[in-house]
Amino acid sequence: MAITAGFRDGTTGYSAATFAAFYERLFENGVSTDASGNPTLKVTMDGSAVKVAPGAAYTKGFWLKSDSIITLTPTKPGTGSMIYRVIARVDVSGTGSADTITLKQGTASAPPDLVTTGSTYELSLAKVTITSAGAITVVDERVNQTVCGLLRPKNLAGMTEMLESMQAQFDAMYSSMQSQEGVRKIYIQETAPTDAVEGSIWI
Repeated sequence: MAITAGFRDGTTGYSAATFAAFYERLFENGVSTDASGNPTLKVTMDGSAVKVAPGAAYTKGFWLKSDSIITLTPTKPGTGSMIYRVIARVDVSGTGSADTITLKQGTASAPPDLVTTGSTYELSLAKVTITSAGAITVVDERVNQTVCGLLRPKNLAGMTEMLESMQAQFDAMYSSMQSQEGVRKIYIQETAPTDAVEGSIWI
């Protein structure tokens, strides 16, 4: 049995993989949100191209950041239509030089599969369809947790259960206090309470 621990003071430095393993245990893969809570890396149509707004993506404890608009141009098919995905690709084994936001081509009937094994991990920001006439449609996929999702803490289910339990206990205590005679109460009503004791609150 092997036990590892961190982080500790000492002469030995920690690798990128160690930090990534730490953060992977804390956060789900996905794109970041801005100060208003909106997902970043939004993909929009711009004539015969698509543009990707600035933002960041997090995968397997590693992150990729774009601080400017990225313009990508899908190739028109000879006939019919072609489906692409705008992806954020992270090479978790490299130095970051292979990390990119790019177009990935699928087929006329289906978007491309995403690589989520080995050293490469891909998130889909949007699905882009282009016809032989050059018409483009964009379907946002950032909030789709199957192919992307938002950066968020793991184990939210446990936290939700805890908060619901605390709320239930408060509601029970409040209801019990409100049913007792001769104690200070909180009145939420339009008219002044007639049986309030000193110290009660009328809202």
